[in-house]
Amino acid sequence: NLSDDGVVLASTGASPWAKILIQLAGVERLSLDFYDNRWLVEDLLSSIEKKLGEVYKIAANSPAEIIHAPDNVTGDVAEPKLFEKYYLPFYNKQGQLLHQQNKSYVVHMDGKLKSLKELIKKTDIDVVESFTFPEGGGDLSFEEARAAWENKSIIANLPAFLCFKEEKIVKEYIYNLINRASSKKNFMLEISEDLPHETQGRTLSWVAEVMKEKGE
Repeated sequence: NLSDDGVVLASTGASPWAKILIQLAGVERLSLDFYDNRWLVEDLLSSIEKKLGEVYKIAANSPAEIIHAPDNVTGDVAEPKLFEKYYLPFYNKQGQLLHQQNKSYVVHMDGKLKSLKELIKKTDIDVVESFTFPEGGGDLSFEEARAAWENKSIIANLPAFLCFKEEKIVKEYIYNLINRASSKKNFMLEISEDLPHETQGRTLSWVAEVMKEKGE
């Protein structure tokens, strides 16, 4: 029971390029089609964007306070030129719509983001969700991300490898992370990946102990 602490969240589904990449085609098929028949891919992108425009209008006028797009963005697949052409305009268009209704725009970006750092800065989104630390597979430090995206919030993914570590290491990691964050104004920690069933309970209890002690 969250009482009054919860918020209403709505998912719009993935943005056009991410939808084709993740749900419809996959990396290899999309790459081949984009090279051989770009006009067909762009025609499909246009059709998806049109339908998503209707979805975003519904979301903007809904009771939801947070609008979430599960795009799984990573720079080693959505490289900068693709991101700038197919992601950035979409995010800015929908972000402006959502902000007119005082919604927060959250996008799932859980991959390697170093090459996209400056482009993400230009997006009209509010939250980079599922940010992955370098020790968890990302390639952008928390400090770099925070400096670049000073007007955005970062929700970072708790690294799954902590579930294989002893209590002392887990607690030291969380203590250090909280100190690096320095302020909870625009930072959150979440679980957005599958954790090992056998050890997740104890690991999360250690994390909670540190959070409680630090008053976060």
